[in-house]
Amino acid sequence: MYHYRILNDIFKRAVEWKLIKENPMDGVARPKVENKNGDVYTEEEVNELFELLEDEPIHWRLAVKLAITAGLRRGKILGLQWEDIDFDTKTITVNHSLARSKEDGFILKKPKTKYSRRTVSVPSSIMKELKKYQNIKYGEKEKLGDFWEGGEYDFVFSK
Repeated sequence: MYHYRILNDIFKRAVEWKLIKENPMDGVARPKVENKNGDVYTEEEVNELFELLEDEPIHWRLAVKLAITAGLRRGKILGLQWEDIDFDTKTITVNHSLARSKEDGFILKKPKTKYSRRTVSVPSSIMKELKKYQNIKYGEKEKLGDFWEGGEYDFVFSK
């Protein structure tokens, strides 16, 4: 599938640039994608990982725990803002994704699909850690005062 897409893009561009008259890939059937079952962690492996994370800084610990328990990828985790976290209902709403491009730097985007924008339940233990982390972050913000460079966003994971 990967090779098909690359070749098709190359020939499509060659037609646009008038290097060739037609795309030779037009008559080629797109290969079927075989879905593979992904490897998942066992409960024991997750428990072991969580134990090992206890010695790590809280921001790393929480980022990994959110990836595992809420199924969030890096861009979604980095796009989280405090307003997305509901401590009362123990949920996180995925409203944004943070991406980086060479041209524009960091870009805060809406999720690509309607299924990407979702609300996920988070275990109480992780919500307690998030609350503790929020207090730490807001304490840092207060100490910095006018030197705080957070701008209009209130990201959960920032420096």
